[in-house]
Amino acid sequence: MVPYGPRAHTHQRLRWRWKLGHHKHYVNADPAKVIPKLTGEANFWQWSEALDWFLKTKDPVHSLLITGKYKRPTRPVLHLMDAHDNLRAVVAVVHNIRLDEVTAALLDEEIKTRTERNITLMADYRSEADKWDRINSGTVLIIRLTRDRWPLQRIASIKNAHEIM
Repeated sequence: MVPYGPRAHTHQRLRWRWKLGHHKHYVNADPAKVIPKLTGEANFWQWSEALDWFLKTKDPVHSLLITGKYKRPTRPVLHLMDAHDNLRAVVAVVHNIRLDEVTAALLDEEIKTRTERNITLMADYRSEADKWDRINSGTVLIIRLTRDRWPLQRIASIKNAHEIM
C-alpha cells in the first residue's frame, strides 16, 4: 500500500534508499535498474534524489561534480619567457646582483628553471583535467541511462553533469 498525503514523498525516498542499499551487487549495479527513469518534471525530484544517492554510494566525487563542488580545473598561469632584457632584470633581482653582472649561464639557468616549472604545471593540469573529464563522462552517461527517451530537452543535450541540477 502506497501512502497518500504529506508522507508519500518520504515513503518513496525510503523505498529507493532501501532498494539502493540492498542491491545484490551494488558496486557494479546497473543504474538503469536502481534509479527510476526520469519521465518528466513530475518525477524529477524523486529521480534526482535517487541519482544523488546512487552517485554518493558509488563514488562521492560524482555527487560533488553534480553539486558543483568539484569543478573542472582552470588552466594554470605559466611562467613567462620574457624578452631578453626583462629576463635579465628578473635574474638580477633574484640573485641580488647588478644588471651588468648577469651572465648567459644565469640566463640559461633561469630559462631552464621556468621551462621545468611550466612543464610540471601543465602536466598536473592535464592530469586533473583528464580525471575531471573521465568523472564527468561517467556521470553524464549515468544520467542519460536513467532518463526516459525524451523527458526534458535540457537533459537530452547536457555535456557537463553540473548543468543537470
